[in-house]
Amino acid sequence: MIMSRGQRVGMTVLTLAVFLSLMWVSLHHDPHRLSSPLLNKAVPDFQAKSVTGRSLDQSLFHGKITVLNVFASWCDTCAVEHVFWVSRHFSAGVQLVALDYMDSPEKATSFLRDHGNPFDVVISDPKGKHGIDFGVYGVPETYLIDQAGMIRFKQIGVVTAEKWTQVWLPRIRAMERSDATT
Repeated sequence: MIMSRGQRVGMTVLTLAVFLSLMWVSLHHDPHRLSSPLLNKAVPDFQAKSVTGRSLDQSLFHGKITVLNVFASWCDTCAVEHVFWVSRHFSAGVQLVALDYMDSPEKATSFLRDHGNPFDVVISDPKGKHGIDFGVYGVPETYLIDQAGMIRFKQIGVVTAEKWTQVWLPRIRAMERSDATT
């Protein structure tokens, strides 16, 4: 099919308009606002090993409030965030669990030995299967899971001291209060 000069110009203008529209949308889209289809749903069933070889399953997330941080030793942003986790202190009813995503247990163990290990448990996920089950988009990501094993909140990206104070602590305190009244 041979197009006239006017048709070629029209196609070029249309293509450019579509491209610019997509660019505008991508510039105004906050990747940290991606929702999770698992919010307000139970933690997925799983069978895994910790980086130390301990057998784990979804019962890990029952009975305590859990902050689940998805990280990897190869992730530079995770290393920055890790300093924050090392500085945190949690009450007795809150556990800090890590999911070592797409990483070998040996590399994770080395990373934690060199940078400190603030986690109560580190789930090994060398092939990313458990991350997929949790709906992980990338690292770092952090989830808040209530005492019944329900995912209540998810943050994509680094948890900062400001986010912790403004977003995380109020949610954790509300969960602690609701647990005390039941």
